[in-house]
Amino acid sequence: MCVCLALIATAVGMAAASDQQVASFSHVAAVFLPQAQSPLLFVGRIAEVNSGRIDCTVDNYRDVTYSVSTVLFGFAPSGQAKVAYLGCAKSDEPRSYTGDVLVLATFYGPKLWGSRRELVLPATPANLLRAQSLLNTDLKKRISRYMRHHDPPRHNNRVVVFEGTVRDLVPHMQQPIACKQQMQFPINYDVEQVLHGDWTDKRMVVHFGSCFNLPDPPIRAGQRMIVFAYVSRSQSEVYGELNLLFTPEQLAQVKDAVGLR
Repeated sequence: MCVCLALIATAVGMAAASDQQVASFSHVAAVFLPQAQSPLLFVGRIAEVNSGRIDCTVDNYRDVTYSVSTVLFGFAPSGQAKVAYLGCAKSDEPRSYTGDVLVLATFYGPKLWGSRRELVLPATPANLLRAQSLLNTDLKKRISRYMRHHDPPRHNNRVVVFEGTVRDLVPHMQQPIACKQQMQFPINYDVEQVLHGDWTDKRMVVHFGSCFNLPDPPIRAGQRMIVFAYVSRSQSEVYGELNLLFTPEQLAQVKDAVGLR
């Protein structure tokens, strides 16, 4: 009887801890996603942890390398992803789960993403559904804000949403610049299908503003993606939004967020 009670107590404690982790994930993700550039959600396993001593300064981080098995949202290279966790203490690392984990992160720079320790959970079906629901909600909010800010009748620009492929090599700055004004990078696309707006050409040049080189992924030659952009009536040029680039696999989610069937 005592053994049974102990097992029940252990199971209840584990369930409570799991519920607390999911609640923490939801709370932190709600703050994290609106500030995230090119959110990434993937399933993988911890391959390597930088667990050495780190000096405690403002911008130090501890990185974890994951072997990526499935990308559920966003762009990521196949194979591995290195994710940085801000902080210098071991407690800033994500929990050391032994099986498949679900990781929510944001693009930091070439071959580097950033996250929070609370945004790593066991990759259970329930956790995957919860994370995807949060991302879909954030996606709808992002797109709604973009449409309100650029589309008629409030504005003179017109929004074009299309699925296309990057045609040429992506231009890069030769050296870093002081970011007083964003550089404009023109990217040539083959337009596969127009999802929203008025555009008849099979080609489009989209200008992206950045103080740094454009993120890779997703902007690389041959990459297919869904692009949100607006056509400036005053300059007759097209300007894209780096935070609204999506994989073709997210077409149904984008259509739902835009209100398309």
